[in-house]
Amino acid sequence: ILLCFIAFASNADSSGTAFSVANGYLLTNHHVVAGCSSLDLITADGRRPATVLDSIKEIDLALVRVYGLRGPIAKFRKSGQIRLGEPIHIFGFPLVGALSSRGNFTTGTISSLRGFKDAAGEIQITAPVQPGNSGGPVLDVSGYVVGVVSSKLDALKLARSTGDVAQNVN
Repeated sequence: ILLCFIAFASNADSSGTAFSVANGYLLTNHHVVAGCSSLDLITADGRRPATVLDSIKEIDLALVRVYGLRGPIAKFRKSGQIRLGEPIHIFGFPLVGALSSRGNFTTGTISSLRGFKDAAGEIQITAPVQPGNSGGPVLDVSGYVVGVVSSKLDALKLARSTGDVAQNVN
């Protein structure tokens, strides 16, 4: 899969991860690109300007176009075949400037077939994710995409309300 780091400028500099779904087209999160005044993709070949073609807040996905970008394309596994306890892998560009500029790889399992507060259409994973992982693929052991990293549980907020620190909830 062609994986890229996304850097953009809006009111505050932020970043995320994107992956190729067709030549010149990448998938990321809506919240990664929302409100951007400009969008640049950083690839092994350097920085490239990008354009958001479509972005849907309700499902937190965005399609980004980068002219001339070619490389391996992600393959998606059929939905409904995801299993509780299944091993998964995450690749992304978390905590830019503090961690590796070449990306980070983490592993975990699918810990729930529903999202936070029992949200349908989402899964929970135990693989560590940080700011900057958003938009990156959740991969099964065969390399098929089974999801897109969108958030992690705010452990500090939950600890204030419950008195316990949640672990590995993403």
